[in-house]
Amino acid sequence: MAGGYAVDLDALHRAAQGVRATVDQVGGTRLDGVGTAAGHERLGAALAEFATRWQRGVEALVEDGRAVADRLGAAEHGYRRAESGAVRRLDGLLRGSGPDPGGGG
Repeated sequence: MAGGYAVDLDALHRAAQGVRATVDQVGGTRLDGVGTAAGHERLGAALAEFATRWQRGVEALVEDGRAVADRLGAAEHGYRRAESGAVRRLDGLLRGSGPDPGGGG
């Protein structure tokens, strides 16, 4: 395609699926109770604080990952819909133009 671009719709689909699978796997990770197993009060408090912050970060990444997957899926859907519409329009033009003038009949 000279001067244009091409979109690999299957790659968009696989990317959305891959992001969703990763987000689903990571989203279930929890660090609850990490500080209680430390055996030292200050160390336990530091570990508990770390786990809380870590969990917030993971939750933010999961939310962002879901948004990315949704956008990839929406892009795939939009491209597929546009391609399908273009094919229908072209097919309608070709069918509505009468007999093939080069068909010899």
